[in-house]
Amino acid sequence: MLKDLKHEFAARLTDELLAEDKWTKAIGNTDISSHASMNAIIGEGNPHFKKYSVFGHVYLFILIIIEQALKDTNGLCRDRINATLEEKLGRPSIYRQIAIFSGEMSPIKLATAARDAMRKFRNDYKLVGFYNIIEWRRSTRDAESNVLIIPRLDQYKTLIGQNNFSNL
Repeated sequence: MLKDLKHEFAARLTDELLAEDKWTKAIGNTDISSHASMNAIIGEGNPHFKKYSVFGHVYLFILIIIEQALKDTNGLCRDRINATLEEKLGRPSIYRQIAIFSGEMSPIKLATAARDAMRKFRNDYKLVGFYNIIEWRRSTRDAESNVLIIPRLDQYKTLIGQNNFSNL
């Protein structure tokens, strides 16, 4: 996860924490008794949801923690940065060190949510991206002819697979 992905990961981690909060109800849930009070205007509506949103403090605090973890990875190659960030954010020590969630969320809960978010974040690409996409190419001459060519299985090539997929 490089700097350009920090906001995406912060949003994923915020979603993980939001999903675990017993006081926050899903915005799209039609069973909410006070649905009308969940105003779309920024700063109004469900106060529990607001604290997790992009305008809320949880999201901003997570960005601060990710920034601190990124500072500790200066000079490392991309693959090592990914591994170092995953290791740092998946352990309670960074949350204790920065201590901006004191009394609100435990470092263990934050580290567990971060590990879950990272696992899901890496799988997002596999689920909705081009992971395991294959291709088959034929010559221009064959393409210009009107002959139907059915490729054999051994003629397909995997474009993005386990061997050339870089972990986020």
